[in-house]
Amino acid sequence: MEDLFGEFEYLFEQLTTFEQLPGRKPYPWQAQLYRDLMADQCPTHVQAPTGAGKTSLMAVWLIALCQQAREGPA
Repeated sequence: MEDLFGEFEYLFEQLTTFEQLPGRKPYPWQAQLYRDLMADQCPTHVQAPTGAGKTSLMAVWLIALCQQAREGPA
């Protein structure tokens, strides 16, 4: 799982790079969401304050989906 998590961090940084803004490491809640998705535990809602990275939820989901398709659930 840790190998996949390292790949997740790299892919997250690449997918969240917009124009002149550099990519960044995932927030702790995003990392936990990734781990939950990889364990086939999909949340019914996400509650986070403005500026906490909710828009990047789709990047987290896409990375987990692609990794599960390739590796299978953790």
